[in-house]
This record gives sequence, C-alpha cells and structure tokens, in this order.
Amino acid sequence: MPICRSAGRSVKAIVPTIEPDELPAANALRTKTNKIFSWLQLVRQFQAWRTCPSFVRRENAKNSAVSPRPLTSAWETGRGSVVSSAVDPIIALESDTYFMREALRLATKAFELDEVPIGAVVVRAGQIIARAYNQVELLTDATAHAEMLAITQAEASVGDWRLGDCDLFVTKEPCAMCAGALVHVRMRRVIFGCADDRSGAAGGMINLLQNPALNHRCAVTAGVLANECGSLLQTFFRRKRQPVQNEE
Repeated sequence: MPICRSAGRSVKAIVPTIEPDELPAANALRTKTNKIFSWLQLVRQFQAWRTCPSFVRRENAKNSAVSPRPLTSAWETGRGSVVSSAVDPIIALESDTYFMREALRLATKAFELDEVPIGAVVVRAGQIIARAYNQVELLTDATAHAEMLAITQAEASVGDWRLGDCDLFVTKEPCAMCAGALVHVRMRRVIFGCADDRSGAAGGMINLLQNPALNHRCAVTAGVLANECGSLLQTFFRRKRQPVQNEE
C-alpha cells in the first residue's frame, strides 16, 4: 500500500482500486466530467463577455434604433389626428382622413358598378370591422344604402345590435333613414365627407343624429375629404344627365 510521509510520520494513503472490468466505465465517466467542465467554462466566458462595457453600449444603441415611438391614440385624445410624443412627424393611420379614404375607395367601387357612389366603414378600437357601399340597384332594395349595410355587418362582427363603441365614416351626409338607424344602434360618432343640404339628416336639412328628443345623440364630424367625396358624386350625376341632354 502506498506510504505518504508527513511531519516525520508515515501515513497510509487510502487509494481506491479499480478493477479491470470497471476501467471502461471509469474512463467514460471521466470523459463526461471533462465535457461538463468545458461547457461551464464556456458559459462563464460568455457571461463575462456580455457584461463588458463595449457589448452593453452596442446593445443599447441597437435597441434604441428599433424601438417604436410611443403614440397617443386619436381615440384617447378625442382629436382627429394622432398626437406623437416624439418630435418627428408621424403619419396618423388612425386619423379621420385615413378611414375616410377607405370609405372613398368603396364609393369608387360603387361608381364602377353604376351605383350612387357612397361608401362607408365602421371602426371599432381603431380597426375597421365593416365595409359597404351603395347597392340599391344591385339588390333591388331601396334600403341598401352604404350606412345600412355597414351597420348590419358591424352588428354581426360585434355580436350585438348596440354599437356604442363604434364610429361610422361615410362619404356623404346620411339621409333620414340612415340617421335613424345610427341613433337606434347607439353609434358613438358619425364622420361624413360632403354635406347634403337637400336631404341630409346630420345638420343639412335636419339633424336627427343630435335631436334632443331622441334617446341617443351621436357626435358628428363633417367635411372630412369633402371636396373628393363631392366631386365623385357630381361626376356620377353629370354622367347620368348627359344621355338625357343628348336626346333633347
């Protein structure tokens, strides 16, 4: 047995003995242990590298370059455009103009189908949940106005006939029928493009949307993209009158 000499004394050292048949298992265990220690050393090196000042500065610069600017929604401020906390100007996708352009796109589709070019969208929480355009001739239905069809779609989307947290964008001032429906569904806000002094029911001929005798009153915003909305309607009716003038 091996002898270990210490402080002038002889001490027998206890050394474990490995039998020949246990040698392969011992070698495998030694190999696994060495791999574990190697991985631990790599982990420590990586942690030390991440905490070095140059890496921290580089990561902070990268994060500040791609982080989105905080925005205050137009629905929270009650204004027609988004207010940015940053100095640089930012396009307000939630503005009245943005949603009115979508309604105008639908009105153009109605124009191509030889329908009176009026389009409407219903917006809830900054998202469009309903789109429609006039389909009176297509459906042979006098009530198939853009607003009426959009209201029906919105009710199906929300799962309720009450639309108290929704806003309707329409290219022309609603008529009496549509205004009455908007009051019935408790529409929160109505935004329209061009006015209709002859038959409009949002302040043109009459204001049903804000009639104090009714059980609900909608907030009204008028004149959003009024020139573009009115020009499309004028072009449509001008084309309709041309054949009559030619016959005369």
